[in-house]
Amino acid sequence: TAKQNDIVLEVGDRRRVDIQLQVGTTTQEVTVQANPIAVHSDSNDISTVLTSKQIESLQENGQSIYNLVALVPGASANNQDIQVPTPMGGDQTISFNGQRIAHALYMIDGGEAADRGGSGAVVMPSEQSLSEMRVMTSNYSAEFGGASGATTTMVVKSGTNQLHANAWWFGRNDYLDATNYFDTKKAEYRYNLWGFNVG
Repeated sequence: TAKQNDIVLEVGDRRRVDIQLQVGTTTQEVTVQANPIAVHSDSNDISTVLTSKQIESLQENGQSIYNLVALVPGASANNQDIQVPTPMGGDQTISFNGQRIAHALYMIDGGEAADRGGSGAVVMPSEQSLSEMRVMTSNYSAEFGGASGATTTMVVKSGTNQLHANAWWFGRNDYLDATNYFDTKKAEYRYNLWGFNVG
């Protein structure tokens, strides 16, 4: 019997797993447990994977996936303080490794997320709907050759046989902000963003 556990496959991943069979007896069992080292031996792309847990846990301002993409090494963001709370046309002003902003490609479940024939806006799924995302900044495969900058591939959470739903509220309010040392009164600020996912 040969077993190899803890093989992690992430979105767009290529992993070679070599199993070596050893001669044994029916009364002998050897169990080896070790954490696998995530080394890309089959591809030379430079990429960063954000798992579902990281997407949910990383705190960022505005509930936008583009704020998470901007955290990747090699990214230079010029995003506004607050995103437009719409599923289309989010603030994606991010350049990678000195490339132009328009040279980045965003994909959802293998399809391009941009409207090339119309407005040119990119679909912006909610963070809660994503299973994981990979941001490839250089040396990636030719199958992602739609742009000379980075390519971001996102995978939506898969469905089940049961109905699942979640709802959220993201709010900013001056009542929760500290007062500037030199100011006697805070400026009024209200920002409320609600959303939900059902699947």
